[in-house]
Amino acid sequence: MIDKILSEADDIDWGNTDSVCNFYESQYLFFNNYKNLKDIEDIIEIVHIKARYIESLIDRKHYTKALEIVVHIDFLLEQIKGKTDEYPKLEMENLFHNGLLNSRLKNHKTALYMFQRLVIIDKDNDLYQNWLSHTKLDVRAKYLNIVSYTGLAIVFGSIICRLAFNFEFNRTLQLSGYILMLIGWLTPLIIKYFEGKNKE
Repeated sequence: MIDKILSEADDIDWGNTDSVCNFYESQYLFFNNYKNLKDIEDIIEIVHIKARYIESLIDRKHYTKALEIVVHIDFLLEQIKGKTDEYPKLEMENLFHNGLLNSRLKNHKTALYMFQRLVIIDKDNDLYQNWLSHTKLDVRAKYLNIVSYTGLAIVFGSIICRLAFNFEFNRTLQLSGYILMLIGWLTPLIIKYFEGKNKE
């Protein structure tokens, strides 16, 4: 069966999203039985096919579905770890797909972990460094949004309570609301300024 699948794979236009997806999904049962693969060369070939399928799913913005295939490849890579020179390159490709997909799905902490691992493996890779920097900004922005919206809630809560119920918030609480808003809004600008200075 696998020889037939690999033979058909030779005729696929791997640069064509529809062609790749149609091929993979027409053999879905076979590719979902990946845990039965034993031969190292067969595993490598299937990993390559699954990686191209992931890229096609990314083109279609089917990120959750693509992430499921990343898990398939994780399992297959464990079977060939330390047994082939192909392993490091395949591992890095899957880590990158993992990070990219989690970033698209707003799972920024997981994405950050993946890009940190990639930078440890290849610290001179500009693509990995850029993704790591952007993901750090995403993680930071998420927490700063929580801070600024908390401050905003306190400030508006204070105004509404004063106007609607003639009730005044504690002045310290009101002040903390303004401070939280300023921290949430100004911190990204300050960080961006100093990062620009470091690049000069």
